[in-house]
Amino acid sequence: MIVAVLFLLVVGVERLLASERWPRLAPARRVWRRWTPKAIAYVRSAPGTYAYLFVLLVTTWVLQTSSSRIANQLLLERSTNLHQLARDPLRVLFSSAFWVSSRLELVGWLALFSVLVAQVERWVGTARTALVFFAGHVGATLLTALGLWVALRYELIESSVVNQKDVGVSYGFAAVAAVLAYRFRGRPQKLYVAVLVAYVGVSLAVDHSFSNWGHLAALAIGFAWYPIVRRRRARVTSGRQLPRGVSCPYHGVPPAARPRGAPRVCRHHRGAPAGAALTSERMMLDMKIAFIGVGQLGVHLAGSLLRAGYELTVCDLDRQAAEGLLALGATWAETPAAAAADSAVVITCLPSPGSVAEVVNGEHGILRSFRPGGVWIDMSTNERHVLEALAAAAAEHGIATLEAPVSGNLPGAAAALLQKNSRPPARAAHD
Repeated sequence: MIVAVLFLLVVGVERLLASERWPRLAPARRVWRRWTPKAIAYVRSAPGTYAYLFVLLVTTWVLQTSSSRIANQLLLERSTNLHQLARDPLRVLFSSAFWVSSRLELVGWLALFSVLVAQVERWVGTARTALVFFAGHVGATLLTALGLWVALRYELIESSVVNQKDVGVSYGFAAVAAVLAYRFRGRPQKLYVAVLVAYVGVSLAVDHSFSNWGHLAALAIGFAWYPIVRRRRARVTSGRQLPRGVSCPYHGVPPAARPRGAPRVCRHHRGAPAGAALTSERMMLDMKIAFIGVGQLGVHLAGSLLRAGYELTVCDLDRQAAEGLLALGATWAETPAAAAADSAVVITCLPSPGSVAEVVNGEHGILRSFRPGGVWIDMSTNERHVLEALAAAAAEHGIATLEAPVSGNLPGAAAALLQKNSRPPARAAHD
């Protein structure tokens, strides 16, 4: 019933704001039209997270529409207590992760998964996020069960714990939240880890329950998954050293085309001897790039970015054209808006001015979700007046534009030997 009411409410609000019959709703309509594509793109970028939340929504609805006796029986049969683990361990280890005990708990998990788990999935992909989640859920459950078995053997706890109700998603969530720590660097990483450990530690100090011990174990399991989330790091060899004082992520980008707030002096070069090569540790490139148009030329350009260690999201009309890039570690986006939603730089490499205009300013174009301060680089076959108009539209959204046409052939693209002439469009540079 609640699901149906929420669905009807969302549909009603959408229909109301879509109508032009109510002038007083114009401000709300503009906000709705601005943020709805971004929200949709965000959900699409983390399909595993929101599919899992949908399953939790369904199972919670089943509990809420059942009698208290049936609901209690459902949870007991899917609990990872010692009794059920002894009877059917595989079934309860899996099914216990898809049930929560109340609607209020579901609302809390919806918020936490959207903020943390969705970010991990957008970073490392659906498969690896699911692997960490279930590793934390299963691993922490088994460690907790082992501790309970030992405590029972030495009569340290009451025997009623054998049949205690124990379902939920907290162990898996704790493991994924721990993995997210590797997304940060320096002081933010230390602060994030301190908050996680402090929360679990305080909970354990206040209540010595087996669940809190399980949360501590799940955190440890999550921290141990660093090898599957680490990113390749770009190496600068002596033959391709960056000049001293250049900002690495924007190397070669004119100052007029850099986003607001971009560093003018690279922190990696401060105090370094002139011409010194950068180590892979210090040359970590965390800037996310979206590459739209991976045809015969674009697929080679995007491949060069992947091999250089950049985190890449790709989008094309034909997904098969991107299969090779996806195998190398790229992330797929269904629409240009979805590709640009969490990127610092968007590169377009398209065959015609019309396709560039549609990708940039169309219904699902990058301007619907690209955050202010980003850089759009166009490497397409384009016309001056089209590019200037699109650059002006991008500037209204706080996005810098860089024209970077390339010259060469397919063998040159494959060998990363194309020539490019980078410059901001005339009108954008004038503005």
